[in-house]
Amino acid sequence: GCEIWAVSSTCDWVVEEGMRRFEIPTERTLAARVAVVDGLVTRTLLDVPTDEAKVASLARVGITRPDAVFGNSIHDAAMLAVARRAFPIDPTPALLQRCAQEGWPVYYPAPRTLNLGP
Repeated sequence: GCEIWAVSSTCDWVVEEGMRRFEIPTERTLAARVAVVDGLVTRTLLDVPTDEAKVASLARVGITRPDAVFGNSIHDAAMLAVARRAFPIDPTPALLQRCAQEGWPVYYPAPRTLNLGP
């Protein structure tokens, strides 16, 4: 089957809550984490998956060549580079430059309009 993972340098509490909507369990969420001791948050960083650290975080869970990776910033470039298929979505200028160098197709979501009612 298909396993979907979320990888982000955003705080795990935020990412895990957002992934509930997509039914991605917390055990398949790799995000910035701090140590918690006796129920208290500490200053000790356990993981900050950004840039090459996203690739390292995936490797720690046994994923070295993901089938597909979606990313929007230069901090996703290393992870996009190891994927079988890279999907840069609405990339930042720095990632757009990297896409041109790598020959990655770039995807832009269709504009959405808000229906504010009558």
